[in-house]
Amino acid sequence: MNWRSPVLLIHGDDDRNVPFEQTIDLIEKLRAQNVAFEELIIPDEIHDLLRWSDWIRAYRAATEFFDRRLAAPAEITSENVLRFIAGKICCRYQLSTLTYRVR
Repeated sequence: MNWRSPVLLIHGDDDRNVPFEQTIDLIEKLRAQNVAFEELIIPDEIHDLLRWSDWIRAYRAATEFFDRRLAAPAEITSENVLRFIAGKICCRYQLSTLTYRVR
């Protein structure tokens, strides 16, 4: 596992689709790689979140996580972002063209 991005884990402890042990295992692996993570464990909740209050908790946790983790540094300008996106598009086009020619 070569994970670097921060992770938000939301898991009901009565989930029958994804065993809770898998979340514990993932947490241990993230810690071993010093990956930042946050967790919201919801007691007595299943995979699809039955209670409205738990949906609200999960959405609020996700929104706050994104606000904290995806906030752009002050030096990033819209012009720099557009250049970055344009560079990615050109790179993908060149790779797809190259792949097509190799076949």
